[in-house]
Amino acid sequence: MNKLDIEAAQSEIFDSNGAFFAFGNEQFEEKCKKGIKYTQLRSVLLTCVRV
Repeated sequence: MNKLDIEAAQSEIFDSNGAFFAFGNEQFEEKCKKGIKYTQLRSVLLTCVRV
């Protein structure tokens, strides 16, 4: 799986769950949807181990 395939898969998962990245309050305000309660994750590293 190449980098573009991985990024496309990540985007699909984020979109289907309503998640997005925002680097600051201004960007968050642009992307958030009114009426939705959001939570904030910080310093998260997700790893996938290929067996």
